[in-house]
Amino acid sequence: DCYTTEEGCQALCSGITHNTTLRSLNMKGNNLRRKAASALATVLKRNHCIQSFSLEWNSLGTDEDAFAMLMEGLAVNTSILHLDLRNNHITHLGARQLALALVQNRTVQQID
Repeated sequence: DCYTTEEGCQALCSGITHNTTLRSLNMKGNNLRRKAASALATVLKRNHCIQSFSLEWNSLGTDEDAFAMLMEGLAVNTSILHLDLRNNHITHLGARQLALALVQNRTVQQID
C-alpha cells in the first residue's frame, strides 16, 4: 500500500528480475496497470525464486492486453506457489487467460 507509480514498479522489477534471494513480493495496493503488468510479466518469466506474489488491490485486470502479458509470465513461471490477485477488476476474458496460464503452470498451489 505504498502507491508505487508504474515507473517505480518498472524500476523495482528490473532489480528483482534476476534476484536469487527474494522469496516473497508484496505489491499490494499500488493501482498498477499496463506498464507495471509488462514489468511484472518479465519478473514472472525470469525470476525463479519468488514463491509468494501478492498483487492484491491493483488495477491489472482493467487492460486485457496487459493482463494477458502477466498471464503469459505466470504460465512459464516455475517458482510461484501462492498468487494473490484479489480486487484487480479481472474481466471474463482475464479469468479465461488466468485459467489458460494455470493449465501450463505446474507450481501454483494457491490463488486468492
